[in-house]
Amino acid sequence: MKKKIILLSIAAILLCLSAISATVAYFQDTEYKGNVMTVGRVKIMQTEYQRDANDDIEEFANDKPLRPVTADVAEELKFGGNTYEVFDTDYCYVDKIVTVTNIGNVDAYVRTIFAFEMEYADGEWKNPIAENHLGLVDSKLNGTGIIWPKEDGKDVCFERDGVRYVVGLYYYANDSVLAVGEESHASLLQTYLYGHVDDWNDVVGDTYDILVLSQGVQTAGLDSAEEACNKTFGTVNAQNCTNWFANAA
Repeated sequence: MKKKIILLSIAAILLCLSAISATVAYFQDTEYKGNVMTVGRVKIMQTEYQRDANDDIEEFANDKPLRPVTADVAEELKFGGNTYEVFDTDYCYVDKIVTVTNIGNVDAYVRTIFAFEMEYADGEWKNPIAENHLGLVDSKLNGTGIIWPKEDGKDVCFERDGVRYVVGLYYYANDSVLAVGEESHASLLQTYLYGHVDDWNDVVGDTYDILVLSQGVQTAGLDSAEEACNKTFGTVNAQNCTNWFANAA
């Protein structure tokens, strides 16, 4: 079985600042260009990488074949001053190394939100990660890796263009604070299909999408990344994710 994976480099980066106190955060002079929203002085850049044939880091490219893995051959990836446990891409693992860089002039809290296309089978949408069909290799440098926010006790899901997505959330190490000029450690590292998966096209179609966006807000006046991002952008729920990802290309 062979299928293509479209891992969208959405840098739909939502940024905020202008007037923030301990209890108030609001947008001013919002500017939207491409897939980047900026407000005030906070500016971040989301970047996605992969390794080339010589294991050098390069910019991530879409339209990769996604096939069931053929072996679990572990190896180390040294990147950005950190060492990660990953798998050899010769065995059908796909690199998708996601980081965030603070390119503004104030320190920022940041978080990254992932939207994974769901499977549609037997009249219902299913989470491919929970079904052990799609696998992820994520960094545990933050202590948890990607977490799965809940709404009414269930995974946060939303719909875009007739397709449903399940949402993952990543806060970075050191309470997700990025100093001016600093690039974060990686969040997501790789994705893959489990070796037992067959005929995945029947439940996801001919392409598979992973959407990614990052949010940033200044650190002054707020005690944590979760508090700052939730007060500024809102909690990670279905309605907010629908809005955040609506214009991502």
